[in-house]
Amino acid sequence: LPLRIDEDDTIKTLGLFWLPASDQFWFKSLWSSNLDWDESIPADVQKKWYDYREELVELESIKIDRCIKSNPMSTYELIGFCDASEKAMAAVIYLRCKNERGDYCINLVAAKNKIAPLKQISLPRLELMGAVMLIQEYLPFDHWYHVPGDENPADCASRGIPASKLANHLLWWKGPSWLMSVDNTFINPDVSQLMKEAAVLVEARKDASVHHVAHDLTILNRFSTLLRLIRVTAYCLRFLNNTRKIRKRLETNFLSTMELQSSLRLWIRFVQESVFLTEIHSLRINQTIAVSSRLRSLNPFLDDNEILRVGGRLETVLDRKWPERRQKSNPKMH
Repeated sequence: LPLRIDEDDTIKTLGLFWLPASDQFWFKSLWSSNLDWDESIPADVQKKWYDYREELVELESIKIDRCIKSNPMSTYELIGFCDASEKAMAAVIYLRCKNERGDYCINLVAAKNKIAPLKQISLPRLELMGAVMLIQEYLPFDHWYHVPGDENPADCASRGIPASKLANHLLWWKGPSWLMSVDNTFINPDVSQLMKEAAVLVEARKDASVHHVAHDLTILNRFSTLLRLIRVTAYCLRFLNNTRKIRKRLETNFLSTMELQSSLRLWIRFVQESVFLTEIHSLRINQTIAVSSRLRSLNPFLDDNEILRVGGRLETVLDRKWPERRQKSNPKMH
């Protein structure tokens, strides 16, 4: 019988099995070839499509048990794998059951894959997207492990396996063999070293964002009062801070004085850099401010919060506190 796909049909290949030569993949191949609707499909693509269509009959031999749990006395554990290739990203989840005798039973629960975008992106980015597909909430860092490609079942979905091999593919249906062994035998890297590397990446990202300046201040006109602007910004900063926390208590209470002060300092820096960017950059690298700068005579400097301050006659007033003697430099009309 001819293979017919109507526009109203929803086609899924088991929801678990994905081959790079699937219909979706080949549509992607045609899009990337920039063919017009009336142009013939290239011969190599036609051959791969016909080979794939002939292999579909092999799917009839696949039998999937409806019940995947063991006896009621078993303990259960969900274990997920993710992977990515230049063609797709994938995530696979298995249920590991352990009965009262200590024997294990492994069954495939669910799998999901996604065709790689037409726009080429790096493999690390694809692998990250595969990890996002695997989890919907944060997991502790030490729950992640590295698995070699030949022992990673998600590799089957991201790179593809022929339909003729799928029915008896133990790695896909049962996962790697070491899942059947005793607890705590996962391939575990040096987590402490990975934590150090992650910390370095976070710090590098912070440094990069600090020096990024947007000169568009129109957003300030969307707030009726300064207090409202500060509070909204404080909640945004809290959200960013919570997303970076690992196994720590998330802030969900009322805004604290410290959070409001941090928000105010952020906007002070933002406004200052929109006008005095050259001066601030010179101070950051310990260079002398240009003679043409109007701040040069005021002895400007950056305090511990990266806020631009100036000196002047107030420095001689000893009965005032340090912040009052070293005023912030606020641009005109701000």
